[in-house]
Amino acid sequence: MSSSSSILPQPFYPVSLRNSVQEREESLPDAFPTVPTYRIPDAIFVPTGFITPAHLHFVRSHGAVPQCPPLPSSYETWQIQVHGRVAHPKTFTVRNLAETFQVVTLPVTMVCAGNRRKEQNVARKSLGFSWGSAGLSTALWTGVYLSDILAHVRPLKSCGARHVIFEGADQLPKGPYGTSQKLSWAEDKAKGMLIAWAMNGLPLEPDHGFPVRLIVPGQIGGRMVKWLTRIQVSDVESHHYVSQPVWKHANADPWELRG
Repeated sequence: MSSSSSILPQPFYPVSLRNSVQEREESLPDAFPTVPTYRIPDAIFVPTGFITPAHLHFVRSHGAVPQCPPLPSSYETWQIQVHGRVAHPKTFTVRNLAETFQVVTLPVTMVCAGNRRKEQNVARKSLGFSWGSAGLSTALWTGVYLSDILAHVRPLKSCGARHVIFEGADQLPKGPYGTSQKLSWAEDKAKGMLIAWAMNGLPLEPDHGFPVRLIVPGQIGGRMVKWLTRIQVSDVESHHYVSQPVWKHANADPWELRG
C-alpha cells in the first residue's frame, strides 16, 4: 500500500509552532505577505501570521464526528460517489483524485455564519450559538478543483443538470448533512472550489473533515461539507434539512445580498 505522504504537500508549520528564526524559512508564493519573525511568547494564543494552525482554527460541526479508517488506509478506501445527471458517474478514492487531477494548494479564509452573533443577539435574538469574533480562520488547503471532477463526469445540462449537491458522512437526527451549489458556479475554476484532503500541508484533522472535505472560497463555512461521501449533479438544489429554508439565499450572488 502506498504511503499517504506521497499525496501530501510539504508541511507548512505556522509561526506559532516554530522555536527560532532560522526555522521560519517558508517557501510560499512571492505574492504572499511576509511571515513575521518574532520570538514566541509563552501564551497559548500567539500571533501566527496570516495562516491559522489547525489547533487554533475554529471548529463548527452539526453532529458527532463520524468514525473513519485511519491513515494511510483511508486514502485508499474512503469513497466519494459522483453521480446523478452526468454522462460518466464514477466513485473516487482520495488517491484516485490525486492521481487523476491536478493537485493544488490554495489559501482560503473561512468564516462561520454565526461569527459575532453574540453582538447581533443583543439587538435581536437569533438562532444558534452566541459566537464571538473568533469564528474566522485562514489555512492552506490542498486538493483538486471541483470543476475538474465535473468536467470528467460531464454533467448533462440537456437533461436538466442545474445544481451540485454535496453530502457528508455525519448523521444528524433528520438525515445526513448536505448543501448545494449552482452547477455554473461549481464548474467555474476561478471560484476555487476544492475537494481537499490536507490543511497546512498535513492530513485533515477529524474536526476539520478527515479524510476529505469541500472547500468553497468566499462562502460561509456551513457550505463546506466535511467528511464528504457524495457529489450529486441534480436538477434541484439540496433538500437536506439544515439547508432549508434558512440558507435559501446561499446560491445567490453575495454582492446582490449586501445592504
